[in-house]
Amino acid sequence: KTQDGVVAQLSHIGLDPKEEILMGSGYRIDVLVEVNGKTIGVEVDGPHHFIGKGRSPLARTILKRRQVPPIDGIELVSV
Repeated sequence: KTQDGVVAQLSHIGLDPKEEILMGSGYRIDVLVEVNGKTIGVEVDGPHHFIGKGRSPLARTILKRRQVPPIDGIELVSV
């Protein structure tokens, strides 16, 4: 599973990743890490987050990317 690999790499560089965290917004974040006192959400966007075989994200993925940062007060990155 790709998410397992991301978590392993984050751990390898000395971070303490937390997986599948339900946020106040109601969204579940794949991985949360603290970096220099800042909470960062990491979304592991596999093929089910995109339209067909392209790189255009689904509407639900776009919405999550837009809503999580202002509601939950975290930075969100997609890998």
